[in-house]
Amino acid sequence: MHVLLMDRPSPRTARFCDLMRADGHEVTVVPTIERAMGRVRSHPPDLLISVLFPNGNRPGAPTGLSLLLAAQQHNPSMHALLLSEEMLFAHGELFMVLPSLRCVLPAELTAEELHAACVNVVRTIEAHEREAHLPEVCAKCYVRHQCVHAAEGRTCSSPQPEAGQPEAVRVPSGRFGS
Repeated sequence: MHVLLMDRPSPRTARFCDLMRADGHEVTVVPTIERAMGRVRSHPPDLLISVLFPNGNRPGAPTGLSLLLAAQQHNPSMHALLLSEEMLFAHGELFMVLPSLRCVLPAELTAEELHAACVNVVRTIEAHEREAHLPEVCAKCYVRHQCVHAAEGRTCSSPQPEAGQPEAVRVPSGRFGS
């Protein structure tokens, strides 16, 4: 699996890369949003890990969300983890609009904790591929369950489908991810 980590070089970053490479993954580290944008366009990752606010929470500064959106455009089947100091963003709203987002984690995780989170995501991806199991999603808004550990999908509380429409549908993996 090709992993792109958008983070500044640090001992934690180096340790994380060592752990992921030991598991057989290719890891690319880019220190800035601008370089990461170029990388997702030329070599879309299978797993993107990005700091949500790499330049601080300054108005107008590029964010990990813009990187994630660009990466999704170039590889709709990719998966993403966001690192944030603001856990306000770990709730459902982001998961509703970013189908590739698997979890939002605290930015201060150790290399080992980040590696463990990635291992869980990779195992979930592999399990879904082996079982060819697609989560159930709302027929109106395609909201997926935000927890990578959940066994089943969920249906959102949007208005009831029109007569003759199913309550929930299975979404083909190429359209909204698996």
